[in-house]
Amino acid sequence: IGASSALIAVVVLLAGIKQREIIDGRNDAVVLSSARLRAMPVLSSEPGIEAQPGEVVRILGHQGAWMRVELTDRRRGWVEAQRVQPLAQAEATFSIAR
Repeated sequence: IGASSALIAVVVLLAGIKQREIIDGRNDAVVLSSARLRAMPVLSSEPGIEAQPGEVVRILGHQGAWMRVELTDRRRGWVEAQRVQPLAQAEATFSIAR
């Protein structure tokens, strides 16, 4: 009973942390200018679907000047990081400006 209770506690804790990240928008960003999703983080990678300005995306990772994102319809790809603004960073900038 002790091991299963510990496992359940860990699962609940991890789910709570993930839910908090979703609520806080820590992994979200707004597309600043049209950005084509690419399969690889290089300009020579074939461009795919276009993320539109104002669209909110989920940040999945970073590599150099690229950001891996997920659209609301679950499509994923790489975009140039300068084309998106992480919400957490935008909020911090707004708070400092006040």
